[in-house]
Amino acid sequence: MSPGTVRLLTLFFLLFMVAFSFLPVPGTTLIMLYVVLFRPRWFKRLVDLIYGEAGQPALLAASTYDAPPEKKDPDPRQGNTEKP
Repeated sequence: MSPGTVRLLTLFFLLFMVAFSFLPVPGTTLIMLYVVLFRPRWFKRLVDLIYGEAGQPALLAASTYDAPPEKKDPDPRQGNTEKP
């Protein structure tokens, strides 16, 4: 299944859950509680299907840590402009 199809099906399922959330036992809350407590494999696969195949923007795909730039020694041919 393509990521777009999975996103659309997930949206329809969530809208279905919202439509029936007036029942005494809210289904969305119970499902999310189950996902948080037990971390089922199907939820991980669903997230991977939604976000895994689609190309992410470069900013989102970039590493969260970049090493600080190295200090460069001044060029000795230009002379030392710093005061000691």
